[in-house]
Amino acid sequence: MGRTPQAVAAPPAPVIDCADPLVDWLLTDAPALPSTDVMIGELGARLNKAGLPAARIQVGTRTLHPQLFAIGYLWYRGQATAREVTRGHEISTSAVYLDSPIKAIHDGAPEIRRHLEGPEAVLDYPILRELQQEGMTDVLLLPLRSSGKRANSFSISTDRPGGFTERDVTVIRRLLPVLSLVLDIKQTKRTAGMLLEVYLGRNAGRRVLEGRIKRGDVDSIAAALWYCDLRSFTAITEGMSPQDVVLLLNDYFDCMSGPVHRHDGEVLKFIGDGFLAIFPIKDDLDRDRACNTALKAAMESLDALKDLNVIRQAAGKQQLEVGIALHIGSVMYGNVGAAERLDFTITGPAVNLVSRIETLCRDLHYPLLTSAPFASPCGSTLRSIGLHRLRGVAAPQEIYTLPDLADCQGKSIAALDLRDDPGLAGYRLLLRELGLAKSVSDFDIESLLEAHPESRQLGELVGDLYFVRGDYRRALDRYLALAEPGGGAEKSVLIKAADCAERLGDAALARRVREEVYGRL
Repeated sequence: MGRTPQAVAAPPAPVIDCADPLVDWLLTDAPALPSTDVMIGELGARLNKAGLPAARIQVGTRTLHPQLFAIGYLWYRGQATAREVTRGHEISTSAVYLDSPIKAIHDGAPEIRRHLEGPEAVLDYPILRELQQEGMTDVLLLPLRSSGKRANSFSISTDRPGGFTERDVTVIRRLLPVLSLVLDIKQTKRTAGMLLEVYLGRNAGRRVLEGRIKRGDVDSIAAALWYCDLRSFTAITEGMSPQDVVLLLNDYFDCMSGPVHRHDGEVLKFIGDGFLAIFPIKDDLDRDRACNTALKAAMESLDALKDLNVIRQAAGKQQLEVGIALHIGSVMYGNVGAAERLDFTITGPAVNLVSRIETLCRDLHYPLLTSAPFASPCGSTLRSIGLHRLRGVAAPQEIYTLPDLADCQGKSIAALDLRDDPGLAGYRLLLRELGLAKSVSDFDIESLLEAHPESRQLGELVGDLYFVRGDYRRALDRYLALAEPGGGAEKSVLIKAADCAERLGDAALARRVREEVYGRL
């Protein structure tokens, strides 16, 4: 494991002949090729055309990436392009890597050459036996110099009887400095792109590389918006070590963001234990796809969280709950921030609205809520839970959720005791703010109505409670009671009453109520 090869004196520095066709190609045409795999395939073909019998080429480039240790390229004679092979960081401690000549090159070996045929064959690495079985007769490994501290590797094998000639080896050595330079440029650009994608997102990273880097460089785009947040994060993590908190967040974010990425969404920003994501809309005809795709990703995220909770429960850990809000709208997308620190993100009223809907997830104890514009393309996949006030939003918003979630919350609120329903925490708080309930024992809705018959705010609140539960008849009665002389109903209450009438199929009543609304404008 991890043997050190026999010391080999470094070969003399090659003299680069720019008139050499292979060197000239590397300096002129190769950098313009679209990708490294194409360039390696073209290099193999040109070596054979020049009389150097390359049967197999492997290039390994170590990279700066949170998931990847190296990106490799493997080519065999007859292939148009090389095959890209990525290796995660776990490879660095595996026997495959530790007992390989590539590890020796990374550790500073200037050159490794092994003859693989005849009684003189030296098979001191497992990979050499595999090459021998493939019919290779000779292999040469050399380091590829790079601008960073990480050494790269180049391996070339032949299946010609007798192996490489000394002339072949001289040609390979002469090419390596130029090949190293071209590969370094290509891989540095590739690494920059990958890092920007990891830290900014696919779209944002691409835009930065294209030069959209000035503060105020923004575009107006339409998108389905996603905002999610972990419930009771402070309580769950109290007493946990920092390392365990990070592990918890990583598990949770994998559940949430994995489906977003699989469905071509883009996570723009992690905000504590939540994140903001978008599903861009290409044109007017693309709206339905974006909304249904975002909804599918959200449903998959909730399923993934259920699976994670099974594992956590088996380990005696607290269950995780999430709130996911979905909306659709136009946003400003681009560089925003201070002169010294920019952020590539989205801004606008639609972002504010989706964040307010997420807060409603917490207040009503729904794991998923959407706006009406988002729900419209999704058809019967979503069900309304009524109109709700959102902080900082003037008009009440109709909110939707999945039917099975609505059914779970859909019990009747006739004679509802607010003490027994954790989903009404927001209403309990509102009652306290109104000064109508001083203690937990006061949260009996019928008693409150009898004790405070004059409270218009309480009357509207009760109507909202019935609406949330889908009891539109009781909600309508409550709203209409407020609309009677002396009831002091505002236009928003009449709008709610008209909505209830429409849901109950009473179009005539809905029309009369709306005419009353218009009469007050």
